[in-house]
Amino acid sequence: MATKAGASGGVLPESLSPADITTIANHGLNFVRIDLNLNTALYGQDYHSQTPTQLNYYPRFWTLLDSIVAQAATKGMWVMLIFDTTTISGIGGYWGTTNGFPKWMYDGSWSYFNKIYPNNGAGYTSAQRDFWNINDPTAANVRAAYQTWWKDVAYHYRNTPNVIFSLYNEPQCGGGFATESLWGVNGQPTEAQGAQMYKTFMESTIDVIRSQDNGNHVISASLAFLWYWDYNLKIDRPNVIVEGHSYSVVGTDFFNLGWRYNQPFMLSEFGGIEVGLSSRTTTITQIQTCNQNNIAWCYLRYDRVAPSTQTWTDLQNNLKPNLTYYH
Repeated sequence: MATKAGASGGVLPESLSPADITTIANHGLNFVRIDLNLNTALYGQDYHSQTPTQLNYYPRFWTLLDSIVAQAATKGMWVMLIFDTTTISGIGGYWGTTNGFPKWMYDGSWSYFNKIYPNNGAGYTSAQRDFWNINDPTAANVRAAYQTWWKDVAYHYRNTPNVIFSLYNEPQCGGGFATESLWGVNGQPTEAQGAQMYKTFMESTIDVIRSQDNGNHVISASLAFLWYWDYNLKIDRPNVIVEGHSYSVVGTDFFNLGWRYNQPFMLSEFGGIEVGLSSRTTTITQIQTCNQNNIAWCYLRYDRVAPSTQTWTDLQNNLKPNLTYYH
């Protein structure tokens, strides 16, 4: 792993501009996470033009994203691009259903995928299960489109070294339902089988990225089972870091998933003081625990309202000394 990618400190943007990058940098942070999905990338494009292996993009998707990434480079900041199914992204807004994939993929319109899911939590959970169940051909073309998106992102940023690719935010966590809703019921594969399928598919996705970026970028893989993280298998590819999220205080045992495989670990989502996800005391403890254990962290969230003045102060007062910046 490139050591500079492990530098501590960052914020998660849900509405972001180049000017916001300057604001974040001025507070001493060196890392920003941008949440993206197929809804934002393909916005407004005729679905008849979309195939699993050839996507037609909303033109301003690249323009807006490039402006943010370029500004971050001028400030010496790392940018993590993460596929997030439930994001409200600053790259053009929020247009589709809540699962991050265009509505036409799931309402029977797209000729490449004709299964219809209800637009509610149960439908989202079923769609997530089918997406990750690679032994079932149901969502094969949706998976192919996802990998095509990563192929295109990797090619676009193949010569942009301050970009990190994060494969999928909170995978196999569906619609507010417990993980058990996805696996091990009604004849579905068990969680252990799901973990193996996750490993296989993520390694396949990394291979797609590597075919475009010449192996030059750090790739981050989220824990497959947020509540059963011990099920996770090693993502057996070089230059990979492991991500986890927690809004309660965690200790070194939470980091051991990465460490047990000799892979770096990052606490890539925590905090959320202003939106009630955790307390200020818990957030500061999380940062200090990460710093003491040389763990990278990314505070949620920055959206031009939060963090508050006090939170900015808390973040700055608890930054790890001598942060490494991209250069």
